[in-house]
Parts: sequence; C-alpha cells; structure tokens
Amino acid sequence: MKNINPYLVRNMIVKKVDTPEYGGILDVIGSDKFGYLRIGVFHDDINEPVENAEVLIYLVTISGIYQEKGEGILITTVTTGADGYAPVLRLPALNKLQQSDIDSDVYRMYMAAVYAEGFFSAYAFDIQIYPDVTTSYRINLRLISEGETPFTNYEFIIEPKI
Repeated sequence: MKNINPYLVRNMIVKKVDTPEYGGILDVIGSDKFGYLRIGVFHDDINEPVENAEVLIYLVTISGIYQEKGEGILITTVTTGADGYAPVLRLPALNKLQQSDIDSDVYRMYMAAVYAEGFFSAYAFDIQIYPDVTTSYRINLRLISEGETPFTNYEFIIEPKI
C-alpha cells in the first residue's frame, strides 16, 4: 500500500486501490478512454449523509432482436464514508453517443445499486460516462418504516430521454 501513488481527479485525490480492476469489460465496451463516477447517498427526509451504504456498479448488456435478453456483470463495490460519498471511480467511457458505433442489436449501460441498513434500496440505470468528465449522482434513500420490510419498496432512477 505504501507504493501506491495517488492521482488527481477533478481536484480530488483518489488512490489507485479505489478504482476497479476491469478484467474483460474493457474488451466488451471497446473504449480506451475513461471518465469518472461520483455517487453520494443521503437520507431522503433529513438530508444527512448515509455512512456505510454499499454501492455496486454493474455493466448491463441488453441484446437480442427484440432486446429480450440481459446480463449484468458486477464491476466493483464501494462503501460511502461519513460525508455520504463513495470513492470516485474511474470507469471506461460508455454513453449514448458511443452506442451508434456498436452493434444495433446490443445496448450496454452502467447501473448502480445502493443498499444501506434501515433504508429501502435504490437503483440508477443508464449511467452515462464521458471521457475525462465526472458524472455525479446524489441518491436519496427512504427510511424503512415500522411494519415495512426492505423488499416492499425500492426506488430507481433512469436517465431521461431528450
């Protein structure tokens, strides 16, 4: 750990250990450019940070003639700190502008799943990562009330179509 050099990401220092190992997803995405993802998790009612929320980042591939098949590959898991923010992640660029370059029967996107004890889960779909740009998400989690279970409700965020 002593020999790991930090690098600068938009005025934030991120240690290399905080970035995922990509394995085969670089070949799947076909991008040699990288962008950044910053996710903050907050309590919906009182607007305070949620510490120790688990953030899972997936690469989702939807394919088939009718887009009837899907597969998700877990890229990395990070945990939020006392400020509610997970470490900034460096990810291969993947966005709607690139999709025209790829096979029309296949659509790839990033997805984030957020879990925290005592809160309903939240999911963000179609996260856009552009080269040398930091994409930021603020995820507000709703507290589980008495009589509810973590499985009775969840929230999801989808990138709007413009």
